[in-house]
Amino acid sequence: MFRFIDDIFLTLKKLSETESLKNAFGSLKLNCISENTVNFLDLAISKDEISDFIKFNDYFKPIL
Repeated sequence: MFRFIDDIFLTLKKLSETESLKNAFGSLKLNCISENTVNFLDLAISKDEISDFIKFNDYFKPIL
């Protein structure tokens, strides 16, 4: 039995680390997003500036 992992969320302290990460994934598509809030699956993920913790809120995709 094989398992396929296709959704990964990762946080990095330094933006410069993304280039070595892209090289590690080879030919796979890697989306790097540098914003205050990131929508990932059904979550809106952001960092609390005061406590430095990651916050999770519900994210609902717009219905067309």
